[in-house]
Amino acid sequence: MPRKPRFTLASIPQHVIQRGNNRKPCFLAEQDYCRYLDDLKTAADKHQCRNHAYVLMTNHVYMLVTPMKEPGIGEMMQALGRRYGITSTGPIAVPALCGKGVIRPASLTPTPTCWSACATSN
Repeated sequence: MPRKPRFTLASIPQHVIQRGNNRKPCFLAEQDYCRYLDDLKTAADKHQCRNHAYVLMTNHVYMLVTPMKEPGIGEMMQALGRRYGITSTGPIAVPALCGKGVIRPASLTPTPTCWSACATSN
């Protein structure tokens, strides 16, 4: 039996949790975190979502996201999984891609999007 569609409303902040498969790490190196944040920004912009806050742990991610259209978060997370999943099998291989997600309504006032910049080292 297929799972029920997620309930999301435009302009309502949502608490999003994304976990690694079998609780294995999603991020092994600093480059993994930076790539994920770049992919997150690209996916959020494309699918009209505002990402207010995030916490990147080794095996899971917490985000506070406001979709500007109803299917926005689901589309953003799907695009994020596709982008991050493809690149994470290269030199910085990630054994367990972040894939299991939970979206919960949050009762917070939206604020402007804020992104942290990752320093790149050569």
